[in-house]
Amino acid sequence: MRLVLDVEEILQESHYSCLTFDSSIDMLLFEDENLLGAVAVFESPEILLAKWVSVQQSFLESNAPHLRRAAEKSWNCYMVLLCPEPIAKELESRLAVIEEDFVSTRKIARCGLSTKEDVRRALLPLLPLQQIVTVGGNMQPDLRSRLTELPSDALAALFGTSSPPEIAAMLLEEK
Repeated sequence: MRLVLDVEEILQESHYSCLTFDSSIDMLLFEDENLLGAVAVFESPEILLAKWVSVQQSFLESNAPHLRRAAEKSWNCYMVLLCPEPIAKELESRLAVIEEDFVSTRKIARCGLSTKEDVRRALLPLLPLQQIVTVGGNMQPDLRSRLTELPSDALAALFGTSSPPEIAAMLLEEK
């Protein structure tokens, strides 16, 4: 159930309307002005692989009237298949096969989701574009060579433990 709550929170942050409903598995319907779909959370990768087709069919049949009314969105319908348990190496390729199957819906299939950040990464195709920049140790020489106009103390602070307000104050002092 935790996974469905994380999905709901992440999608609502991106302005999706969400609706959970009782089912034999945790399910959530979502919609915004451009697309719609369903999220199904399975207890194990094996259950996901065995039941995803019937879960998708059930979603499509029970929502057929809504899908017909939302004709412009029906081409952009998603089935998101998630599982908190990791998948065995020998089964990983079957998740890719599911995602490459564009019959009836576009699909996202992910296993091994143990954190909210894992869930967010799984949902990235549904979320607004984001630019996530991380600066690793191996990027410092390149950044240092590009930031030649910064005072040396500010540059050292940037790659040290100084806080953003401290760095900003250093930069403002130099002007």
